[in-house]
Amino acid sequence: MSLGFSYGLLGDFNFAENYSFSTGLTITTINGKSTEVNPAPYHNPGDATMPYGLKYKLQYLEIPLTVKLRTAKVGEMVWYGQFGLSNGFNIGAKQDVELSGRKIEEDLNIKDLTNFYRAGLILGAGGEFELDTHTSIAVGLTFNNGFTDISDDKNRNVRNHYVGLNLAVFF
Repeated sequence: MSLGFSYGLLGDFNFAENYSFSTGLTITTINGKSTEVNPAPYHNPGDATMPYGLKYKLQYLEIPLTVKLRTAKVGEMVWYGQFGLSNGFNIGAKQDVELSGRKIEEDLNIKDLTNFYRAGLILGAGGEFELDTHTSIAVGLTFNNGFTDISDDKNRNVRNHYVGLNLAVFF
Protein backbone atom coordinates (compact mmCIF):
# COMPACT_ATOMS: atom_id res chain seq x y z
CA MET A 1 0.00 0.00 0.00
CA SER A 2 1.25 3.47 -0.92
CA LEU A 3 -0.21 6.94 -0.60
CA GLY A 4 -1.10 9.10 -3.58
CA PHE A 5 -3.07 12.28 -4.05
CA SER A 6 -5.39 14.07 -6.43
CA TYR A 7 -6.27 17.70 -6.97
CA GLY A 8 -8.30 19.66 -9.48
CA LEU A 9 -11.71 21.08 -10.29
CA LEU A 10 -15.02 19.25 -9.91
CA GLY A 11 -18.52 20.29 -10.86
CA ASP A 12 -21.99 18.97 -10.08
CA PHE A 13 -24.66 19.72 -12.66
CA ASN A 14 -28.18 19.12 -11.32
CA PHE A 15 -30.65 17.48 -13.67
CA ALA A 16 -33.28 16.86 -10.94
CA GLU A 17 -33.74 18.03 -7.37
CA ASN A 18 -31.42 15.45 -5.73
CA TYR A 19 -29.61 14.11 -8.80
CA SER A 20 -26.47 15.49 -10.44
CA PHE A 21 -24.13 14.69 -13.27
CA SER A 22 -20.68 15.14 -11.73
CA THR A 23 -17.47 15.62 -13.69
CA GLY A 24 -14.19 17.45 -13.45
CA LEU A 25 -10.56 17.64 -14.37
CA THR A 26 -8.00 16.36 -11.88
CA ILE A 27 -4.35 15.38 -11.70
CA THR A 28 -4.18 12.04 -9.88
CA THR A 29 -1.04 10.33 -8.58
CA ILE A 30 -1.38 6.58 -7.99
CA ASN A 31 1.51 4.87 -6.21
CA GLY A 32 1.82 1.14 -5.72
CA LYS A 33 4.23 -1.70 -5.00
CA SER A 34 4.63 -5.22 -6.25
CA THR A 35 7.10 -8.07 -6.09
CA GLU A 36 7.67 -9.86 -9.38
CA VAL A 37 9.98 -12.64 -10.47
CA ASN A 38 12.34 -11.55 -13.23
CA PRO A 39 10.06 -8.88 -14.78
CA ALA A 40 10.70 -7.15 -18.09
CA PRO A 41 12.82 -5.16 -18.79
CA TYR A 42 15.05 -6.37 -15.92
CA HIS A 43 15.41 -9.97 -17.13
CA ASN A 44 18.34 -11.77 -15.61
CA PRO A 45 19.06 -14.68 -17.97
CA GLY A 46 21.30 -16.29 -15.34
CA ASP A 47 18.55 -16.64 -12.76
CA ALA A 48 14.88 -16.63 -13.73
CA THR A 49 13.76 -16.83 -10.08
CA MET A 50 15.06 -13.46 -8.80
CA PRO A 51 12.29 -11.46 -7.02
CA TYR A 52 12.33 -7.75 -7.84
CA GLY A 53 10.62 -5.14 -5.68
CA LEU A 54 8.88 -2.63 -7.94
CA LYS A 55 7.42 0.70 -6.84
CA TYR A 56 5.18 2.42 -9.36
CA LYS A 57 4.61 6.20 -9.38
CA LEU A 58 1.94 6.93 -11.99
CA GLN A 59 0.29 10.25 -12.79
CA TYR A 60 -2.95 10.70 -14.72
CA LEU A 61 -5.07 13.52 -16.05
CA GLU A 62 -8.50 12.27 -15.01
CA ILE A 63 -11.98 13.14 -16.20
CA PRO A 64 -14.55 11.42 -13.97
CA LEU A 65 -18.07 10.93 -15.35
CA THR A 66 -20.43 10.09 -12.49
CA VAL A 67 -23.97 10.38 -11.22
CA LYS A 68 -24.38 11.76 -7.71
CA LEU A 69 -27.53 10.98 -5.70
CA ARG A 70 -28.24 13.21 -2.69
CA THR A 71 -30.62 12.91 0.24
CA ALA A 72 -32.77 15.74 1.47
CA LYS A 73 -31.13 17.71 4.27
CA VAL A 74 -30.81 15.55 7.40
CA GLY A 75 -30.01 17.88 10.29
CA GLU A 76 -27.12 19.98 9.01
CA MET A 77 -25.91 17.37 6.48
CA VAL A 78 -26.80 16.21 3.00
CA TRP A 79 -25.62 12.65 2.35
CA TYR A 80 -24.66 11.42 -1.11
CA GLY A 81 -23.80 8.32 -3.07
CA GLN A 82 -21.86 8.46 -6.32
CA PHE A 83 -21.06 6.02 -9.13
CA GLY A 84 -19.66 6.21 -12.62
CA LEU A 85 -16.57 5.94 -14.79
CA SER A 86 -13.05 7.24 -14.25
CA ASN A 87 -11.14 8.16 -17.43
CA GLY A 88 -7.40 8.58 -16.86
CA PHE A 89 -4.78 9.66 -19.40
CA ASN A 90 -1.18 8.86 -18.47
CA ILE A 91 0.95 12.01 -18.13
CA GLY A 92 3.83 10.47 -16.16
CA ALA A 93 5.11 7.08 -15.05
CA LYS A 94 8.18 6.35 -12.97
CA GLN A 95 9.45 3.28 -11.20
CA ASP A 96 11.91 2.36 -8.46
CA VAL A 97 13.43 -1.13 -8.67
CA GLU A 98 15.03 -3.19 -5.88
CA LEU A 99 16.81 -6.51 -6.09
CA SER A 100 17.75 -8.34 -2.88
CA GLY A 101 16.99 -5.19 -0.87
CA ARG A 102 19.37 -3.07 -2.97
CA LYS A 103 17.96 -0.25 -5.11
CA ILE A 104 19.09 -0.77 -8.71
CA GLU A 105 16.94 1.92 -10.38
CA GLU A 106 15.31 5.08 -9.04
CA ASP A 107 12.74 7.26 -10.81
CA LEU A 108 13.14 5.27 -14.01
CA ASN A 109 10.85 6.66 -16.73
CA ILE A 110 8.48 3.82 -17.68
CA LYS A 111 5.91 5.84 -19.62
CA ASP A 112 6.69 3.77 -22.74
CA LEU A 113 5.93 0.59 -20.74
CA THR A 114 2.49 1.75 -19.59
CA ASN A 115 -0.74 2.21 -21.48
CA PHE A 116 -1.97 5.73 -22.18
CA TYR A 117 -5.59 5.16 -21.06
CA ARG A 118 -6.83 3.89 -17.69
CA ALA A 119 -10.52 3.30 -16.97
CA GLY A 120 -12.00 2.61 -13.58
CA LEU A 121 -15.33 2.18 -11.85
CA ILE A 122 -16.02 4.86 -9.24
CA LEU A 123 -18.13 4.08 -6.15
CA GLY A 124 -18.32 6.73 -3.46
CA ALA A 125 -20.29 8.07 -0.52
CA GLY A 126 -20.06 10.99 1.85
CA GLY A 127 -21.66 14.06 3.29
CA GLU A 128 -21.88 17.75 2.54
CA PHE A 129 -22.17 20.46 5.17
CA GLU A 130 -23.71 23.68 3.92
CA LEU A 131 -21.80 26.80 5.03
CA ASP A 132 -24.18 29.24 3.34
CA THR A 133 -26.55 29.27 0.36
CA HIS A 134 -23.86 28.70 -2.28
CA THR A 135 -20.96 27.14 -0.35
CA SER A 136 -20.58 23.67 1.15
CA ILE A 137 -17.80 21.44 2.42
CA ALA A 138 -17.83 17.78 1.39
CA VAL A 139 -16.09 14.80 2.97
CA GLY A 140 -16.33 11.30 1.54
CA LEU A 141 -14.71 8.01 0.58
CA THR A 142 -14.30 6.77 -2.98
CA PHE A 143 -13.28 3.37 -4.29
CA ASN A 144 -11.76 3.50 -7.78
CA ASN A 145 -11.61 0.00 -9.27
CA GLY A 146 -9.30 0.08 -12.30
CA PHE A 147 -10.47 -2.37 -14.94
CA THR A 148 -8.07 -1.71 -17.80
CA ASP A 149 -4.54 -3.08 -18.04
CA ILE A 150 -2.02 -0.32 -17.27
CA SER A 151 0.97 -2.33 -18.53
CA ASP A 152 2.08 -2.28 -22.16
CA ASP A 153 3.59 -5.79 -21.72
CA LYS A 154 1.34 -8.39 -23.39
CA ASN A 155 2.69 -11.10 -21.03
CA ARG A 156 1.35 -9.30 -17.95
CA ASN A 157 -1.98 -7.94 -16.85
CA VAL A 158 -1.63 -5.11 -14.30
CA ARG A 159 -4.55 -3.17 -12.84
CA ASN A 160 -4.47 -0.57 -10.10
CA HIS A 161 -7.20 0.23 -7.60
CA TYR A 162 -7.39 2.72 -4.78
CA VAL A 163 -9.51 4.09 -1.97
CA GLY A 164 -9.59 7.86 -1.71
CA LEU A 165 -10.47 10.24 1.09
CA ASN A 166 -12.23 13.21 -0.56
CA LEU A 167 -12.17 16.72 0.84
CA ALA A 168 -13.82 19.44 -1.23
CA VAL A 169 -15.29 22.92 -1.14
CA PHE A 170 -18.21 23.52 -3.49
CA PHE A 171 -19.18 27.04 -4.56
